[in-house]
Amino acid sequence: MLAWLLRLAARVVARTFYRRIRVSGQERVPRAAPVIFVLNHQNAMVDPVLLLALEHRPIHFIAKAQLFEVPLLRTLIRAAGAIPVYRAEEFKDAGEANRAMFGRAVEVLRAGHGLAIFPEGKSHVEPRVQELKTGAARILFAAMDEGLSSPPPALVPVGITFSARHLFRSEVAVVFGAPIRLADLAWRRQEDEWGAVRELTERIRAGLESLTVNLDSWADHRLVSFAEALHRLAVAAGEVPAPAERGSSAGGGPSGPAGTVSPVGMPPPDGGDPNEAGDEGALEDEFVPTPLPVPLPLPLRPAAGRPPIGPMPLGSLTPGETRAVRVERLQTFARGLARLRATDPERAAALAHRVGAFARRLETLRLSPRHLQTRYTEQQVSSFILWNLFALTVVLPFAMVGTVAHYVPYWISGMVAHRLAQGSVDLPATYKIYVGLLAFPAMYCLEVAAASLLLGGWAGLAAAVLVPILGFVALGFWERRDRLRTERDAYLLLSKRPDLAERLRRRRAAVVAEIAALAESYAREGHA
Repeated sequence: MLAWLLRLAARVVARTFYRRIRVSGQERVPRAAPVIFVLNHQNAMVDPVLLLALEHRPIHFIAKAQLFEVPLLRTLIRAAGAIPVYRAEEFKDAGEANRAMFGRAVEVLRAGHGLAIFPEGKSHVEPRVQELKTGAARILFAAMDEGLSSPPPALVPVGITFSARHLFRSEVAVVFGAPIRLADLAWRRQEDEWGAVRELTERIRAGLESLTVNLDSWADHRLVSFAEALHRLAVAAGEVPAPAERGSSAGGGPSGPAGTVSPVGMPPPDGGDPNEAGDEGALEDEFVPTPLPVPLPLPLRPAAGRPPIGPMPLGSLTPGETRAVRVERLQTFARGLARLRATDPERAAALAHRVGAFARRLETLRLSPRHLQTRYTEQQVSSFILWNLFALTVVLPFAMVGTVAHYVPYWISGMVAHRLAQGSVDLPATYKIYVGLLAFPAMYCLEVAAASLLLGGWAGLAAAVLVPILGFVALGFWERRDRLRTERDAYLLLSKRPDLAERLRRRRAAVVAEIAALAESYAREGHA
């Protein structure tokens, strides 16, 4: 019962903390077999919360033993069925303790449950998958030795990408990969046990890298993300040819989704195909780039005035694509950047400078590339303003009540998380969630008790039902207000300064043209 409540709490927490959770490929997870999930690990205890929220089967996590020494956390992770793993450098009898861990993991799989492992070993803030431990491969082989071999447990990689991992109401993408191939390793094990373990660990690494974007620095992430967004929007507006219009590849040539030439003419990554049809119903997006003019009301990004130049902007999908396809396209741009740096470093540096300078200029002006492609008519502007003002006015009284009712625990969660994280990037979200799990229920209890004492039992019951609902109303209100302010500021700036708008549009067109030229060049090389 407690485990079920924890899964329910994980779903509520994840859907509240993140404005949008985009899921792709979950239909690849076998439903009638035990599964070992292997995940990248960039956001501490938030990563397991996301998997608990998305998976319907019971999930047991392999967790470092130190977590079981934290009083409150120990209770939660034990209730969730977590299994401790001991590091030899930190525990004297780690070998014996870990033999028990392997036995417990096999029992979980034999029961048909899910087992989740973070093979990087610890949460980190690096912009790529880190060196993997061999535990996942060894647990799988241990399960096969215990009779779970016909068929063996499915080994499913899961890539998690955050738009801004530490921010409340940001976005996250979760991509489930195809199960990793295992059949040939049974024979390999008979000849070389550790060779098979290393080979399977390498396949896990390839699987995780195929579901995430891996670069040498976060500056490169921002560069690639912004360049990809510029190119995608230009394709959607018909300004440059779509990848499919350049023809199909042949004989190991450059190919992208569905066999078409990818944006910079580079082949897709090995280690799994992330481009198969995903859970498209879970990927519907408010913002779909369309040819100009764009009708209003215009849906916007959650952070007011912030252009899409973060480590991985998650705000836009073109019609019919999945989140896995978006990740693949970013990977293609990353490989294109690496190739350009290897073949023409001076051109690569010059292009990176131009793209980065343009991104910083837009950020300073609180604009996004989409604003430069949008041509507003007076009727569109009027309808947008009137519609949003009406919505904000009607909702305002309820939103203010919800804001007042939730402000104190919201402030406490942020303040405590800031102090505990001490500058770390991968810990604030964890502290915000776990402090919030205490602060918000405590505030609800006080508010319900106050309503009951002052106004009677029915008022207390009404408060218990309405206060959480009004909290979500308040969230929607403030997000809509920020969207309206962002769109208003962009419209006023570009309409009052047409000279600036024209310069920015010319600059955008020049950058897009150079990116498209590189794509054409690489595509021709691929067909040569």
